[in-house]
Amino acid sequence: MTQLYRNNAPDTSVAAAESIDSTRLMMIVRDVIEEYGPQGCISDEVRHALPDLAYSSVTARFRALIDKGLISVNGETRPGASGRQQRVMRVSWGRPVFEDQRLMPRKHNEIRNKALEDAAVLVESWEDTAVIAADIRKMKTV
Repeated sequence: MTQLYRNNAPDTSVAAAESIDSTRLMMIVRDVIEEYGPQGCISDEVRHALPDLAYSSVTARFRALIDKGLISVNGETRPGASGRQQRVMRVSWGRPVFEDQRLMPRKHNEIRNKALEDAAVLVESWEDTAVIAADIRKMKTV
């Protein structure tokens, strides 16, 4: 098993790391990526599909999955909700077998559409915030 904490980590960090079932989390994240099929997905889409998992619980699995050859990245990127580019991830050939803890399949189009809707709401909210901030700056200068 991979050690999920630094050698000099405090006892609380060690206990927290040892309580995580990293194999199960990797399998869950990989299953979501697999649902996107050949077009792949970005981090925002995976995190959106797993709203009950903490950001770091999801994103920390990407590196482990790449290192194990279970998912691949090839330099292709797409913009995330923030507008910044994120790597496109795809499941690698030869699906490994993880115990009997597989998620029920989801329709990848439904997941993608919901992620795109949420991204649009985030962008709209950000734009509203920028307009309000500009108005406040104008009021301060008057």
